[in-house]
Amino acid sequence: MKIRSTAALAVALSLSSTAALADSESWYTYWALGVSNSKLPSGFEAVFDSYERAGGSRTGIGLDMLGFYWPMDNERTAIGFVITSSADAIEAQGNRFQLTQYTYGLSTMHFFGNEIGDGAFLRGDLGMARGVITADLGGDAASKWGYGTMVGAGYGWPISTGTRILLSLDYSVRRIESETYTSGRISVGGLW
Repeated sequence: MKIRSTAALAVALSLSSTAALADSESWYTYWALGVSNSKLPSGFEAVFDSYERAGGSRTGIGLDMLGFYWPMDNERTAIGFVITSSADAIEAQGNRFQLTQYTYGLSTMHFFGNEIGDGAFLRGDLGMARGVITADLGGDAASKWGYGTMVGAGYGWPISTGTRILLSLDYSVRRIESETYTSGRISVGGLW
């Protein structure tokens, strides 16, 4: 009899903690960090190739920042705004060259679990894009504005009442000054 009571108590506690994870927020903020692999226009690839021939190492970083999302009525979809970036940096013989691509976009995430931040999800972004070049031998330069899109998929885990961890795989296309930049990213983020 005592074993049944203990089992029933364990099930009740487990169900109550799951219900606590299911609390929906009135808004969310999202930040993520990961690695990216970009395909750049030939002129930029030539610069990176010359640095690599000089013994340089190339690093690709992806970042989502200042993401703000609001839930829709179905409590599994959120729509908002996020700044998404992919940066390629290379350093050789004390000189550094970096190209960072930004998209300031409207974004939507749809989760297939019970709530926002739970289970598999799809994401799509659309917005204004630009590139910024930073070089030790020549300073900084920013491009004109273009447009960018991103599609992604991933999985989310609610780890507390107000915190979710998201693992995602994304693909971005940015069209800036008649050039096309593409990047793939894998990132880990937090949705609060």
